[in-house]
Amino acid sequence: MIAIFKKELSVFLNTLIGPLTICVFLLINGLLLWSDISRFNLLESTFITLKSFFSLTPVLFILFIPAVSMRVFTEEYTSFTIETIITKPISPKSIVYGKILAVFCIILLSILPTLIYIITNFVIAENNSDIDYSGILGSYFGLIMIALSFSSIGVFASAISKNQIISLFISVSISSFLFFGFNFLSNMDIFKSIAHSIEKIGFLYHYNMLSKGLLHFSSIFYFGSIAYIFSLLSFYKINKLDV
Repeated sequence: MIAIFKKELSVFLNTLIGPLTICVFLLINGLLLWSDISRFNLLESTFITLKSFFSLTPVLFILFIPAVSMRVFTEEYTSFTIETIITKPISPKSIVYGKILAVFCIILLSILPTLIYIITNFVIAENNSDIDYSGILGSYFGLIMIALSFSSIGVFASAISKNQIISLFISVSISSFLFFGFNFLSNMDIFKSIAHSIEKIGFLYHYNMLSKGLLHFSSIFYFGSIAYIFSLLSFYKINKLDV
């Protein structure tokens, strides 16, 4: 697993497309958060919560993480190196976990520079007691859990397709539905009697819980389960390959 992890991380960081993808993510995030071109402008908030950042970033993740993960298996298929990897003394499970871990670490590297937003708000705040530290910490933890889940989904989408664009589409579709879909369904009149139960199936409900600084085990277990389920699906797909 460690060998696969190092390989994927090296391939991403040693090519122009890797750092460029991270820079584009941070640039878009920064422009939307620190300028007047969007409603997410942090400077318009009187109470320092970074709420706009934590509302915007998961939405950007829906496209950013699939863009990072779409090549992890599709390139192996198109370059015919998947046969070489599978025939080596590495279990399919280690291959999948190594690739998910690499994608996840890349996302963490992308999130890391955003910690400067906390410092910036600390500096510009008239009263530091206005800063919602528990909400900020909870929201960052929520972002990490979403990143892990989306990374697993992205690797699964890459495992079932030999085309990067199709992989991207599948990953974006699944991630979008899990994040927004159940919340949308819960607002429909036909599901009014079970609205709350439906809402709790989606990412948005559990992310909002964590963003309040409430580290409920149920929410942590939920995201962990999603990541585990999609990693198992990826493992099943790779395990069934004919080489």
